[in-house]
Amino acid sequence: MCFQACFRGSKHFLTTFRKTSRREATEDEDKMKTAGREGGRNGKAEEMVASCSSTTARSSSGAGVGDLSVVSASRSSSGDDARPIRSTEAVRGSGVDPNLARELAQRRVPEDTPIYSAEHGNPRGGFFKRMSTTYNEVVLSIVRPPRSMYHPTSLGSSALEWGGREFLRSDFRVTNPRGLRLECSWWQPKNRMAPELPCVVYMHGNSSCRMESFEVVEICLPLGCTVVAFDFSGSGISQGQYVTLGHFEKEDCRTVLEYLRNTGTVSRIGLWGRSMGAATALLHASHDPLVSAMVLDSPFRSIEGIGKDLFAQAIIRPPACMVKAALKMVGRSTKKRTGADVCKVKPIQDVHKCQMPVLVCTADNDRVVLPKNSREILAVYGGPKKLVMVEGDHNSLRPYSFQHEVMGFLFDHLCLPSGITDEMFLKFNARSLGLEEETTRSHSDSRSAALAAAARAQALAASMDDTDDDDDDDDDDEFEMLPPCPLMMRLAANARNLPPNF
Repeated sequence: MCFQACFRGSKHFLTTFRKTSRREATEDEDKMKTAGREGGRNGKAEEMVASCSSTTARSSSGAGVGDLSVVSASRSSSGDDARPIRSTEAVRGSGVDPNLARELAQRRVPEDTPIYSAEHGNPRGGFFKRMSTTYNEVVLSIVRPPRSMYHPTSLGSSALEWGGREFLRSDFRVTNPRGLRLECSWWQPKNRMAPELPCVVYMHGNSSCRMESFEVVEICLPLGCTVVAFDFSGSGISQGQYVTLGHFEKEDCRTVLEYLRNTGTVSRIGLWGRSMGAATALLHASHDPLVSAMVLDSPFRSIEGIGKDLFAQAIIRPPACMVKAALKMVGRSTKKRTGADVCKVKPIQDVHKCQMPVLVCTADNDRVVLPKNSREILAVYGGPKKLVMVEGDHNSLRPYSFQHEVMGFLFDHLCLPSGITDEMFLKFNARSLGLEEETTRSHSDSRSAALAAAARAQALAASMDDTDDDDDDDDDDEFEMLPPCPLMMRLAANARNLPPNF
């Protein structure tokens, strides 16, 4: 009975983990569409058309300060180091959905990207064979979850416009200590307010990619921060076959931060991570006191703790001794495949060394990373800390109230210490705040306009008290009725202190 209970617990662990991974992958990118073949003088040509969509990319008016729109288009090729992933015939009969196989066959990805198929066949045969197959699937679901693939064109235009300001995205590559190439993107203002600006480095979750950072870009650019996002090794279109849930990912983080610090254009660095990215931020920051602030969304205390929590939610709960033995077995198997025992990843171990301010978000209905993970981490965290509880689950969109909380947190701990004052912020966001940036305008008129903007924001806030429960409005009405950002209200109200030459 104990043996069967452990087997059923393993199946529950596998089902929960695979559903979560696949939901993150499908929510972070829409299916890539391919254009039809067109005949021509030069023969047949095929153009991949990818839609730049992500569940985390919502209308930028949610940031409370304006919108981002494309002002010029640019496309980049997949490069000479890419190849067709495999033909449809190569994966036929391996348990992969034929439609998915045809889709994968048309994509171009780095040479060392594995296909998540051959070792994921349907378990058949006797009990012990099914047990062995289930165990292998559990291991592969951890170190090789569904990979969030995309074409570089899905990142959108390299030029963006927000509130009358232009921003540019530049893509770059760095090589981690294991010799794997990481694909990175850097969003910066075209006309910088200062030679050195604060930078927010975003790290995505498991089975996701840098396209998850679009919402972060919309929040941070208006603050005067630059934003860097990258694909971890083994994720997205970076090189690597496996993920290690933070063990090797912290090396990727350190590599990107070393690159940024060597540019001489970054004043202070903040880390923003979600799930695996949040755990990676903790693992790195505990040994890097130069990190100025962190925003952590759903961080976990340890992989072993997550495994125990998932087993505890099984219909038939196996004995604790068998769970412990199973996790040790999984750890040995992952070490054999990846060189890292993922069950020994324990972000909570050194968080007492972290002295930088941290803002932690957790969802009240998260069944993958339970809210107790955040509370246990903050209980031993060494620096200033704040916990924000939101409604939803592990993969749900975060509410605008959390975005506004993040904006104020980053402005206070990154922008102000970097020399970005209230005055500079108001000038930078003059158009979106209703302040016309005209040298001929008198100081009293500018102040009146700022105070009027603040009054409108306060009136809108009062009218927004009961709008969160209304799900019947269309998108346009929702965008018109977004709650104002407290940071914007605070800074607009401070317009009375502007100098005469504003």
